[in-house]
Amino acid sequence: MANNYGRYTIGNYVAPKAPLNVDVGMGWEYVRLINNSPYLLSVDIAGAGAFDLPEFYLEDIKLPQNFRGKIVITPSVNLSNASFTPSNLLSINAYQPGELAMPQSQPMTFLANVGNTINVVGGIAAQVVNQGNPAGSNLIQAQVTGDSGTSINVTNDGIFVIGDTAHPGSLTVVGPVTFDGTVAMNASVAGKTVNVDAQGNLTAGVTNPAGAHASNRLRAGGIGATRYDQAGKFHPQDAGRKADPFKPDRAN
Repeated sequence: MANNYGRYTIGNYVAPKAPLNVDVGMGWEYVRLINNSPYLLSVDIAGAGAFDLPEFYLEDIKLPQNFRGKIVITPSVNLSNASFTPSNLLSINAYQPGELAMPQSQPMTFLANVGNTINVVGGIAAQVVNQGNPAGSNLIQAQVTGDSGTSINVTNDGIFVIGDTAHPGSLTVVGPVTFDGTVAMNASVAGKTVNVDAQGNLTAGVTNPAGAHASNRLRAGGIGATRYDQAGKFHPQDAGRKADPFKPDRAN
């Protein structure tokens, strides 16, 4: 009766690690190797010599009479995208005489990394799918070497954060941008702030060296200004009037 001699994560046996040694015993007519991995396998059949088994390949090996029961398998990297496939498995089956009616030797489907975890540096995928997870589950995260913060973070509930303290980041868009709701733009550089509220009012301000604050407001229909000078004196320049958007406010 046929027997399975294990399913192995073959990538764990790449040099400088020791090769995979499997003892299948005696009395078998065929050994089936299912190489569902991106590794080229050097297969040494004790008493019958060695051969190469290609990546993603199924091979039924007829064992010679002098087979001594041991198989040594040494994987090696031959494909440039070996780290990016979701399968890394080698399965070994053995068959007694007469059990395997139709021995096979055929390639298998090369698996693409779609809908699987990408956890290697430089990982490549055609798409990233995250379904059925609680709100706030991480979708994309990036951290610069030596940085204690996360420079890019995207969660499955639509929150996209770019930049951290060490790497503030920037966003460049070619083409129009549409926002639904309030947009807050806070630029801490040199004390500058820019804010746009849900009504479309834009307020820009800067803190001067004396600690006083000046702000200008742009709204539908006009520009108004409310300012504090360096001494902290209040200058209401928008006292109930609608400013001409093309006429600058008078100086403090």
